[in-house]
Order: sequence, then structure tokens, then C-alpha cells
Amino acid sequence: MLHHLYRLWNCYALDEYSLRFVQDSPNEFYNAEMTLGELVGNFTNYFREGTTVTQAEFQAEINRLALYIVYLFIGKFVLSYVAMVSIGIYS
Repeated sequence: MLHHLYRLWNCYALDEYSLRFVQDSPNEFYNAEMTLGELVGNFTNYFREGTTVTQAEFQAEINRLALYIVYLFIGKFVLSYVAMVSIGIYS
């Protein structure tokens, strides 16, 4: 009986985690949209005539934002993968 309750608790915990991961996935897209918007803004500022942005500043900002985008998509992949594995184990 105790083994059954422990197994039942684990299933509920996996279900709760998978639901939270699925719910957090759209937040990753929102953050990616904000980062991509900032990236476009940096391109606009750099290629505008009369700008004071140097090539080194532009490259540093592009590198930083590209790294954020990579981290966001890795996070999205991990959240989605854990959610799908949790649902698969629970089913």
C-alpha cells in the first residue's frame, strides 16, 4: 500500500512539473521576441547615417544578443523535452 502511495505521489509530481514546463514555454518565445527586437534596433542604429556607434561596440552587442538567443532556445528545448518525457513517463 505504501509503495502504491509513493508511486502515486511521483506521478502527481511529474504531472505538475510537466504542466509547469509546458506553461513556461511561451515565456521563452516572448523573451526571444524582445531580444530579436533589440537586435534589429542595434542594426538600425549602427547603419544609420551619422551614428556614433563604433564597429567594436556594434559587434560586442551583436555577440551578446546572439548568445542570449542561443540560451533562450536551449532553455526552450530543455523545457519542452522535460515536459514531453514527464508526460510520457506518467502515461
